[in-house]
Amino acid sequence: MVRSERTNCCAVRQPTLLLFKAFLFHILRIDGLPLANMFLNDTVQGVSGKFLPVAPAVTSKNRIYVLTEFAPDENQNDVNVLGLQRLYAIDTSTSLANGMKIVWHANFENELPYSNVLSASLRFGSESYARRLTSTLRDPSVLKPSILWDAAVETIYLALPPPMLPGSRLQGGDRLFAIQDTGKEGSMVFQAQISVQNMVMYDGSADRNPSNAADQLWVSAPDGRLLAMKKTGVIGHVLDMPAILKTNFTITSKITTARGRGVDEDFLLFGINVQQPTAAFKSILSSYGVEVMSETPANYVIGVDTPENIKGMPLAWILPTPEDTVVFGQIIGIKGDGSSIPDQLIVYSQIKQKFAKIFSIIAQK
Repeated sequence: MVRSERTNCCAVRQPTLLLFKAFLFHILRIDGLPLANMFLNDTVQGVSGKFLPVAPAVTSKNRIYVLTEFAPDENQNDVNVLGLQRLYAIDTSTSLANGMKIVWHANFENELPYSNVLSASLRFGSESYARRLTSTLRDPSVLKPSILWDAAVETIYLALPPPMLPGSRLQGGDRLFAIQDTGKEGSMVFQAQISVQNMVMYDGSADRNPSNAADQLWVSAPDGRLLAMKKTGVIGHVLDMPAILKTNFTITSKITTARGRGVDEDFLLFGINVQQPTAAFKSILSSYGVEVMSETPANYVIGVDTPENIKGMPLAWILPTPEDTVVFGQIIGIKGDGSSIPDQLIVYSQIKQKFAKIFSIIAQK
């Protein structure tokens, strides 16, 4: 996994890359020259092994946060250690002697795996653990772990489904954690029993309007509902999107948040796939100017307004994708020049193993 990093004068002086390869974490300069590397090894309950990344890392200045899962070394057969997830906070510097330093870590191991899913077939080598982990992370049907950094309160949000390795099935199910970085350690803010597919938060750090800089954590549930989470971990507001669209759907992309007003209200953008559109959904499409033919498109980009006091329909607009391609990744906003070049949304979509498209969306005048 690779993540670019912005740094200040006291940290790594050039943009850097974090790369994981062959069980080893590497810090590289943007020109490819190595700065440092590190194994994340440890012994858990007497079993030696490595912690492998399960989500893209996030960075704050010269600190990197890496979410991992424990994989025993070869010939280690105590499967009770499967399922241990760990968040690392690692500082980087240009020092050759101390280029990467673990500052603190947090374990997530409250529940043990079910005994009825453990078997002798789980006895395989460390490289096989890595291959099986990679295979699981690439499976689109599997809910993935995710990590989000809130710079305003220096807090990490972690969405943890059951562990990725075979045989690990936590009794507690999916969980959402908030951990504040106090500098030398991580402090638990809250944990909630909730299944999270996507997390997004408006970054108001560069916002010139202070009243528009309040942060709000939004998460999407696997059924398509959008939940606004309070700082205490309590759900403060729910947008029941399946009820609003009057059909079942799957969110296929990351969720992007934008703000164009002078208040702390989010506008959410994402791609959806509708396998079995209802008559009511087709009627909504028609009301938004989408031509409903004999074969209704399955893939769309939608914009959702989120204020609790909004009157009428939260759905601001819905557009079918070119050639009914599936939207993936992050939808990016590009600001225009205010005259000849309009503001745009840049969207990536594809039909797997066939072709991909990058297209833009602009507002109608």
